[in-house]
This record gives sequence, C-alpha cells and structure tokens, in this order.
Amino acid sequence: MSQSSEKLSNACNNPGIDHIEIERPGLKEFHTTAIPSTDRSFATLMNQVALMYRKQEARIVKMDVFGSYDTFKHCLDTIEKKFNSRDWPLNYVISEHWKGHKIAGAYIHAISGVEIRTLKLEGQSYGRVFEDDSARYCILGNVHAVDGSLSKAKQTQNIFEIMETGLQLAGMEFTNIVRTWFFNYEILNWYNTFNDVRTAFFKKKAVFNGLLPASTGIGGANRYRTSIIAGASAIQPKNDRISMENIPSPLQGSAFEYGSSFSRAVQIETPHYSQVLVSGTASIDPDGNTLHVGDVEAQINQTLKVVEAILRSRGMTYSDVSRVYAYVKREKDTPIFTEYRKRYNIPEYRVIVVPNDICREDLLFEIEVDAYSVKKITNKK
Repeated sequence: MSQSSEKLSNACNNPGIDHIEIERPGLKEFHTTAIPSTDRSFATLMNQVALMYRKQEARIVKMDVFGSYDTFKHCLDTIEKKFNSRDWPLNYVISEHWKGHKIAGAYIHAISGVEIRTLKLEGQSYGRVFEDDSARYCILGNVHAVDGSLSKAKQTQNIFEIMETGLQLAGMEFTNIVRTWFFNYEILNWYNTFNDVRTAFFKKKAVFNGLLPASTGIGGANRYRTSIIAGASAIQPKNDRISMENIPSPLQGSAFEYGSSFSRAVQIETPHYSQVLVSGTASIDPDGNTLHVGDVEAQINQTLKVVEAILRSRGMTYSDVSRVYAYVKREKDTPIFTEYRKRYNIPEYRVIVVPNDICREDLLFEIEVDAYSVKKITNKK
C-alpha cells in the first residue's frame, strides 16, 4: 500500500462509540464498536448507531454482542426496536463467567451502495451476501447446531455443513473462507475433539491445498444451549484486483504443527485497501508451548507483542485496527489489560473485553484483531 495511507480515525463524537468509515468505488464500509457504561446504556448506544446508519443508508451485514444470558432478551428487543428489523446474522455470545444483566459491547459491520442478499435457516438470518467490482463476499453468523442433544463432535460437524450450505447458496465454496469464529461452551473439556473434527472436514474439502483461514476458537455459551456457535467470512475474487494470502507470525510457529487448523493471520490486498485478519492469539512460543504460566501480566504483554509483530510485518500498527476482541479468563485481570492497551496505543473504544475461557487451562488471555491500511478514508460526523 501507499506510504501515504491514512490511519483509521473515529468518525463519530459519541462517547462509547467508535465508528470507522472506509470508502471504495461503489461501496462504503462501516465498522462500529459500542461499549456500554453506567453513563451510556446499551439502548442509548444502539439508538445512536441506528440514527447514524439511517443517515448513511447503511445496512448491517453482521453484529456480534457479548453479554450474559439474562441480558439476551433485553438486547434482542432493543436491537429490533432501534433498527426496526433484524435481518442480519447476530452472534450473541454469552460469557460463562457472568450472571445477572451485563453487556461487554457490540461490534457492527455495515455497508452501503450495493445490493445485499440474506441467507436464512429455519426462518433465522445467518448470512449476508454482497458484491463489489473485485469480489463476492459472504458473511455468516449465528451458525449453531440444529440439534443440541447431539454429541459435541456431531454438533461441530453440523456447524461446518451449515456453513457449506450457506456458501453454496451464495455461489461459493468452503475454500473461499478467509476467517472463522468458534465460541465453544465449556471449551476446556473438548477443544481437542473440536480440532479433530475441523481438521478432518478441512482435509475433505481440500482447504489445506489453498488459503488456510484465520480463526478464533474461544469459550462462550449461546442462547440455543448448544455446544458451539460460529461465524465465518468468505471472499470469492472476480478478477486479479483482489488477492488473499496467509501471513506467518514472526514470533510464533504454525498452529497446525500442534493440531490446530488455522493460520496466524490472513492478508487481503486490493487496489483500495489492505486488510489483515489476525487470529485469536495467546502467549505461546514458536514450538506451541504456553509462555509465562501463572503470570497474567507477562502473558498479556507477550500476546500484544506477537500481534504487533504481525501487524508491523505488513506495515501496520495498532492504530490501524478496526476491531479488537480481548478475552480474559478472569474478569479481575481486565484492569491489567487496560494498562497494556494504553501502553501499546490500542484505541480504547475499538476494544471489547470479554471474560471467557481460553482454549488451554494455563492460558489467561487471548486477543484477535482486524486492521486496515487504506488509501482513502471518509471521515464524517
């Protein structure tokens, strides 16, 4: 990308909301993160986002909300009231460590300028499809097993089959996926089983012959009370103006070497922007061993160094991130992460901090980020 690429900046002055607008020919893209507080309720923030999107004629393609089980109905009612509909994939991820009414935050991805097609399963939206001059895009979310009584392995298999069906409806294949998310209830009890099913499915679909998706596998319950809820992002190029490639981590080895079928990061390159999707990253050494066991401060610092190294390898820094999910195993460690977030200059309102289990008992922290380097950013209020 050009050396003159601008840094991502907040196009909104509302406290608790970070709103980024990225424009390319025929399409404008919006990335909005909303963090409730005692002064700014979830309903207040959603009302402001809805007004902003109506002004921009933007339509939502994906929404992630992290909160407690008791808050889900209130969250759903609020969203439907403020936006007057809910025809997009909504991942409501429940923290297994929270009781009562709590919401950590919401991330919303929206677009304007192009037609959007909705994919539905059993009456519920679980996918959005749209196109620009370079590619067709499919965003999947709210993907859960149809039968929660099945074994965890069969539920995982069902997840991948539903994803594949959605992609086929979009005219795409499983190998078009660039990013996945898996929120596994009681993840510590069956992460190896999940990895086995994922690897077998990827082999069957020849995923290892091409791009290996970036991914996050983390703890989290869901409203369906199934073992897993998932999402994915897929891109089908129309021409050579867009390309995708796996990015190695300068400070870590391949996750596949120790049984996890995902890449450390994926880069999407176009004439208008470069996007880096960094997988869920934790304090792991190049051989796949946990670093700094029992020391949450050292684990957070190590993790942020690893992600920073990936970004710098592509000419980016934390100021280029458009979305950040930070997972703490113990909620009491959130202030420690906050201090390191400040040290690394990670924009405050682009970060949703969620208390949930990490995929190993001795891991206390994990983070995932998306980042952009763009030639033009429309920065309007």
